[in-house]
Formats: sequence, structure tokens, C-alpha cells
Amino acid sequence: MISFEDAQKIVLSKKLKASPNNITLLESIGNFYSEDIVADRNYPPFNRAAVDGIAFYWDGTSPVKESYKLAGTVFAGEMWQTEIQEFECLRIMTGAPVPKQLNVLVRVEDISAENNSIYFKKGITFTPMQNIAKEGEDVLKSTVVLKKGMRVTPQHVGTLASLGYGFVPSYDFLTTTIIRTGNEIIEPTTDTIASWQIRDSNSFTIRALLKDYPLNIDVRSALDTIDALKEQIEAGKESNILILTGGVSAGDADYVPEALVACGFTCHFHKVRIRPGKPIWFGTHPNGCVAFGLPGNPYSVQIGIKVLVEPFIRACFSNSDNTFTNKVFTHERLQKIDFDEFIVANETATGVEVKKHNGSGDISATLFSTGMLRHNASIKKMEAGMSVNYYPWIKVD
Repeated sequence: MISFEDAQKIVLSKKLKASPNNITLLESIGNFYSEDIVADRNYPPFNRAAVDGIAFYWDGTSPVKESYKLAGTVFAGEMWQTEIQEFECLRIMTGAPVPKQLNVLVRVEDISAENNSIYFKKGITFTPMQNIAKEGEDVLKSTVVLKKGMRVTPQHVGTLASLGYGFVPSYDFLTTTIIRTGNEIIEPTTDTIASWQIRDSNSFTIRALLKDYPLNIDVRSALDTIDALKEQIEAGKESNILILTGGVSAGDADYVPEALVACGFTCHFHKVRIRPGKPIWFGTHPNGCVAFGLPGNPYSVQIGIKVLVEPFIRACFSNSDNTFTNKVFTHERLQKIDFDEFIVANETATGVEVKKHNGSGDISATLFSTGMLRHNASIKKMEAGMSVNYYPWIKVD
């Protein structure tokens, strides 16, 4: 049995190298950047009018002239081409380029016009570059705007389009096979159910937790026999990632570790010093497939995905962000076992707190919870006010 930290290190050391590809802008959401996103020019690319108004030059110290002669109008999408004479001004619409020789823009509601002259209302103030967005003040040319490995999120889309990224450098999807094991497992939609049967929830949980990653997921089923498991593992090992649920402990019908080894996988660890989820199995195949054997209890499956599988997937796409955040623990809790514990938790206005449930087999354990927290084995008593690792079920990148 190995520590949680050692298990994490081993898993991340076996990360796959996803293949870079250019994906269309909208289809790239949820993927990861395979290279840095760089500004192709200054943004804004010119001094831009922030309001509709009148632009003129002012030296910043002399009194502003009472009136200016209107030389013309500039609309968005136009560039003023001629020289502007002293004491002349331009009417400029929001978003239009402001000629560099002009450095003050007064709102249209603060001026009046008579014939071809512009007058300023009494009491208004003037500041150099007022109401003008300076060229490059948002982003300078060649600046790295988004870094390789970051997640492509909906709030990035507008910026990517502005930078000219109709196709985003990201990655091809990884293939993933989930094998649900157990003679008792049936589909949730089955019309009749015997007292000894259990509806499959784990494959749905895994797909839900991983649905926003660039994965193509297939689901297979295997009975609790060596031959049945080997048949499904042989098919599933053609995927990049193989995830099995159930059959990894020490029971008479727990054949998954044996079947994986029989199919050519090397075991890197079996059993981790965590609770729930101790029987987790991890190994690799010479063809490059990486296998996770997760316990069959619903909450144990969620733990395995959040603390080992998700970090592994992120690493495959050059992302090293944690799947947890640090939160304040709001009460006291004693450690009763020399294991790292992962506990159902709720986030509150002041931090996170434990949510009671009936163990790893409780199908409702995570209902109405926001995530889980880690009680490190080295900390015998967590005190109110301590910082803890908190794993939200939905992490916002």
C-alpha cells in the first residue's frame, strides 16, 4: 500500500502526450491550448474613441479655447487622412480611430454646435487622453495572452476571435473506455429489477465528471469472471485510457487486477492509503494504454476520478492546475485512522464543512453537497480556521 502523495506522483509520471491539432473556435471550448496564444498586433490597434464626441489637441496647460472649428466626422471603420489644423476639431463616433495628433475627446453631451463651430459647456474639465483608449493599452503586440496548457473557456472566445484565432491550437480528443463490472449491474432503464441487482450509476458518474474534457468515451460491461473481464479489457485497451469500476478489492470475485495483468498491463500500485477508495489499482500497457481500477462503491468512484483521474487527464493536455482549491475549515474534526480521508463537504459563506452520510456505498452521499475535502493523515485534528484542500464537484477554470 502506498501513500496518496506517492500515488499521485506515479500517476502523473505516466501521463500521455495528446496530439496537438487546430480546432474550430467554438468546438475548442473545454479543450486545452497546445501553444501560447499571442497578440498579432496592439489592442486597441489605434487610439480609439471610447464615446461619441469632439476630439482636439490641447497642450495640457494653456486655457482651452472657447470654440473650435469642426473639420469633419470620423465613423467606426474609417481613418481620418488629412492634416488637422490648429484649433480645428473632429466629430468622432465611439470605436473610431482618433488621429494621433488629437489628445482630448469631449462627450457629445458636453458640447454645443453653432454653424461650423463647437463650443464647450461651462464647468466641464479637460484631461489629456480623456475618453480615448490608447493604442496597445489592452494588449501589446507579441504579448502572451493565454498560456499553453490553460483550459479554453467560453469567456476566452471573444478575445480569441479578436486575436484572429478562428482555429485554436489545442488537442485531438483522447479515447476512453469505461468497463463496469459485476454480475449484479443492470442498466438504469431496465423495466424489472431483482432484489440482488443494482442499477449502474458509476459509469454515469464518471461520464458526468469527465464530460467537459476532450475525451471520446465508450462504455462496456463485464461479468465477474476472468474470461469476461479479459474479453472486455482486450477491447478496451485500444483506448488511451481504461477505467474499470468494481472488482479491485480482495473478495473472491475481485478478478480485475488479475485480468489486467493477464492482458499485459504492468501494475504500478494497488491500494492507496486513502479512505474511501483504498483498493485503487493503476497500471500501464506496452501499447500506451493507461488503466485505472476503481472500487465499485459510488463515492469511492467519485474520489478516484477527482483526485487521480482528472489530474492525469489534465497533465496529458499540459495542464498542471489542481483539481482542488484551498478553503477555510469551519469546525473541528478528529482523524480516526492513519489514512488520508476524503469527506463529503459543503461550501458555505465562511468556508467548508463536513456533510454527514452513510459511507462510500451511500448512493445519496453527495446529494446536496458542493464537493469534498481532504483530511490529511498527518493532521490528527483539524481546527476551525485551518486551510484545507477542497475539491468542488464542478471546478471553474
